[in-house]
Amino acid sequence: MERKRALLMGLMDGELSPEETSEIQEYLRRDQQLRDEYMDLVRAGDALQLLGETELDEQQLRKLWRTPLEIGLRRSSYLLIGAGFLSLLGYAGWEYVVHEQRDLLPMVACAGVGLGLILLFIQVLRDRMLIWKNDPYREIEK
Repeated sequence: MERKRALLMGLMDGELSPEETSEIQEYLRRDQQLRDEYMDLVRAGDALQLLGETELDEQQLRKLWRTPLEIGLRRSSYLLIGAGFLSLLGYAGWEYVVHEQRDLLPMVACAGVGLGLILLFIQVLRDRMLIWKNDPYREIEK
């Protein structure tokens, strides 16, 4: 039985001589249990081969893992910045109308614009660094 199993493995790997191939084919014709075992081995080998073929490189893995997080972070940061900015503008408007503090509104607006520009610059810089880090052609002189 061990010889038959060794021949089955050799048949799957394509490593048998013509004599051994005809020998195992004869065994397969005569023995249903051996045919079932061979089919199970073929299915398992196909599954393992598919796993090996779907191996992702580092850039694809980074893109796969980064995408949901990146979308969530961007949306939540936009929401928080927008809500904070609207709250500050509402407070500045309240102080402007009720308490007549006329210099607060321009300061808050300028601070909001400045904060938005700084955050945008950091985000673009971070994206550029990730692109540069994963660029497969960066060592090629242009």
